[in-house]
Amino acid sequence: MGLGSIVRFGWDLISMETATSYLVPAAAGLISGEGLWAVPEAILALAKANPPLCMQFIATSAEAAT
Repeated sequence: MGLGSIVRFGWDLISMETATSYLVPAAAGLISGEGLWAVPEAILALAKANPPLCMQFIATSAEAAT
């Protein structure tokens, strides 16, 4: 919501007419865009799948030599 407020403020500075005309469709698009990931996320959670991201911190060859 904070980022949306900043975008709205900037949009008002650039063109207040288009900001008031397209505010509701732009907000609805952002909300539904974020909600698109909710369905695959729920399916992966039900399947108890691990996220496709893994991190591992290993020593480089220079650090291993010391």
